[in-house]
Amino acid sequence: MRLVANTISRNSFRDPMRLNQFRCMPMAFITRGFCKLKTKALGFTLIELLIVLSLVVALTTFAVPSLSRIFVKLESDFTIREIMHIVQQSKAHAAQVGQQVIVCGVDPGVMAGQRCKTAWSQRVVSVVDLDGDGRLSGGDRLFREWHSHKKGSNFNAQLVANRNKFIVRANGTLKSTAGSVFYCPVIDTRLAKRLVIDRVGRMRVEATGGELQRKCADV
Repeated sequence: MRLVANTISRNSFRDPMRLNQFRCMPMAFITRGFCKLKTKALGFTLIELLIVLSLVVALTTFAVPSLSRIFVKLESDFTIREIMHIVQQSKAHAAQVGQQVIVCGVDPGVMAGQRCKTAWSQRVVSVVDLDGDGRLSGGDRLFREWHSHKKGSNFNAQLVANRNKFIVRANGTLKSTAGSVFYCPVIDTRLAKRLVIDRVGRMRVEATGGELQRKCADV
């Protein structure tokens, strides 16, 4: 009896959890068994849960508009860069093949028989004008294209040009005067942007200006 007690006593000091258990044991623990420990239930009260839920709702109310503006800004930057990339590639390709290239907006589907239009929101094409008539025809060759549906159903913006087409000569300059492409977000028009293409083919992006605001207001 003394040997068992000494063994348990030595082991209890090595394990703090067992030491706490042995404190509540009666002297006759060998025959009567261990005593039941009183444990405190851990958890959250209803009031605490309501407070945390209120804080989450308040933070979400302030964070969602900011995140929406960030997404719209990223979308506008990415779209403008894609259009600039198409124009730059069209200039390089026109110089390479020695023929003019047409950049314009068209409807989805078969390109043959379509006319260039100022609405660029659905599809933008870069076409090598093989016959040199300055119009889209069956004999022309498609060089590059951009589709808004490739970006998914979240493309909530209008892409509009102030002319129905841009014709790039073989020397990289525009056949007409300078033109612009306007990116007008549906969510917040204050994040609109304007891509200006001058006559020599140089491009710049503007985020302010009266013409930009008027154009997006009319869309």
